[in-house]
Amino acid sequence: MGYINDLARAHELMAVGADFEAARFWVFRREGLPCYHCGAPVVKQVLGGQSLYLCRLCQTMT
Repeated sequence: MGYINDLARAHELMAVGADFEAARFWVFRREGLPCYHCGAPVVKQVLGGQSLYLCRLCQTMT
């Protein structure tokens, strides 16, 4: 499960043209784009055959 943006953040993103899915998640399907929290690039990794999106500064794989 990923983090979901709060409603105010989702409205801000949709106001500048983001669709619902793009505005809903912090990192999901945002590979190479800046993290909304810290600005570091979002990375994609495959773990157990599943795609995993994360910010290496804000999230850790422990």
